[in-house]
Amino acid sequence: MSDVLREPDRDDLIRTLGQANRPMSIADVDAALIQHGLGYASQSTLARRLKDIEREGLCFQSGREGRILSPSGLALFKSILEREERAGLLKTVQSISTSEGLEQMFRIRRAVEPEAAREFAASATEDDIERLREMQVHYREAVAPGGPQPRGIALDFHRYIARKSKNPFVLLVLNEALHERTGRVEAAMDVVLQQERTHESSIHYHDDIIDAILRRDAEGAEDSMRVHLDNLLAEIEAMKPGGSLGLLDNILEWSLVNLE
Repeated sequence: MSDVLREPDRDDLIRTLGQANRPMSIADVDAALIQHGLGYASQSTLARRLKDIEREGLCFQSGREGRILSPSGLALFKSILEREERAGLLKTVQSISTSEGLEQMFRIRRAVEPEAAREFAASATEDDIERLREMQVHYREAVAPGGPQPRGIALDFHRYIARKSKNPFVLLVLNEALHERTGRVEAAMDVVLQQERTHESSIHYHDDIIDAILRRDAEGAEDSMRVHLDNLLAEIEAMKPGGSLGLLDNILEWSLVNLE
């Protein structure tokens, strides 16, 4: 453990008292903080900080045993833990470095994107549909021999549909699953799945989705999106027997290091 201690903030004190789940003396709190690389210049400073949160009604003195969190303090402790859990999950989502993480990402996309496609078909404006058709024209040009990199165009097609959703849960999930940073994940897939073959297949699925949207067939758009993502998942599944997942893992790990 480093000899340099970071001075705790209020959340650190609340977390320490909450994790103990019992009254803590100043010496107890000091020792617990040090274990996590935290500490004040003196125990008298710690005592003043504890007194501050006591005045806020977040903890109270339990006889001679020490301080314990009040109901308000316990509520804040729970909120801190929830916030930290969300931050940890978000960091994991944003740092895909294994084929397992890639597969998980596509599974959640398969679960949620069809709903976004269903919404889009039901409520898209003529301008929205025209924008999708323009993307598809550019995608087809990009996939042609000698064409530019198609990856960003393919993802933008999905992002455009997702961002038109009025469902906040759909937006929340797909904002991360289709974030621009996932371009490196798609790049890794391109290398292993043979870029041209993969994108030629995706073009046909995008055509099916657009056709359903033009018909205002919400269920058809939903089904076509699901079939599209099923195909991508099948591609990942097909790599398992041949051992290509090892190469994919290496590329993902390399891309994450270079992203940082």
